[in-house]
Amino acid sequence: MNLPDYIPNIHPLLVHFPIALFCVAVALHAWKTIFTSDDKYSSLVLIGYILTGISLVAAYFSGRNAADHVAVPDNALSALSNHADKALYLLIYGLILTGLVMFAHFRHLNRIKWVDGILVLLGVAGLGLLIVTADAGGRLVFGYGVGVTKVQESPMNEIIGQTVDDKAVLNIQKDGSWKWKSGIRNSVGLFGLTHWLLGNETDISVNLDKDGQTNILIESSNKKILFSLGETIENVKVDVDIDLSEFEGEFRVIHHLQNASNYDYLSVADGKISLGRNSNGEVQVYASKRIESEILSLSVVGDGRHYRGYINDEMLVHAHDTSLEPGNVGIYFRGNGRIILGSITVKNLKK
Repeated sequence: MNLPDYIPNIHPLLVHFPIALFCVAVALHAWKTIFTSDDKYSSLVLIGYILTGISLVAAYFSGRNAADHVAVPDNALSALSNHADKALYLLIYGLILTGLVMFAHFRHLNRIKWVDGILVLLGVAGLGLLIVTADAGGRLVFGYGVGVTKVQESPMNEIIGQTVDDKAVLNIQKDGSWKWKSGIRNSVGLFGLTHWLLGNETDISVNLDKDGQTNILIESSNKKILFSLGETIENVKVDVDIDLSEFEGEFRVIHHLQNASNYDYLSVADGKISLGRNSNGEVQVYASKRIESEILSLSVVGDGRHYRGYINDEMLVHAHDTSLEPGNVGIYFRGNGRIILGSITVKNLKK
């Protein structure tokens, strides 16, 4: 289906159907309950709810597809997750309500006024949830310009990685956000600020190349290396500018780090990008996809139950699970060769 350029996907078209159909179905249901008992109106009410349920399904899954393909600025990621959660609750509620109306209709329970009255009240409650969900979606479009304007990121205080008395420091913002950039004076000293959970500084050699990129040469072959940086954050996005072309093994961007055995991660290994969780040392892979392009940057989002993984700012994997407690950001790798690190940016998504 070919859409106009100003309509990035079909979701903005489909969302209007459940809004209209749900309102009409509940209004007709209330009128029928109060003013008539004619069965022909019961059939119209039933059709209205069935069409509402179908339109809710279409709107929800078109929205999930849109969220995976439309560019979303970092400051709108939590708003996107909030809208997606409310849409899921609305879908579940709407389908249950449709099922109850169908059950009452075919069992002729809708002829009992108090039963029909309860169903009407449930419909009104559903409209409340519909309004909340629609408002959250409207904020994405009109508040953040998602899907209709070019993405513009809110600026962070520049050079967060600094030096004091020739020692590297992290200038962490009030909300826990920070940025480290390779090439500044003593930027390699960043690794002296890390909290080492697996391995230590003797397992790697760190230096700057002529282009100002930080080279991490792995001295201990196939040894697990894991270190953390910064403060604990609940809802986070981590961006890493990186070159893994001379590295063989597994590289992970860690978030919600509790300890060496419990954390969420974005992994690159064996030509695949994966989202997963390390739980008491057991790895659970949520989603994975074959990598088909050169890696210039990796990004991962952990926002409530929403997990997203990106290569070169393009989202490739998306998964859901219950969230861990707020935790640190970290880096894990195991393999051979050299890792070239350009920058690390950590953003708190909850302002």
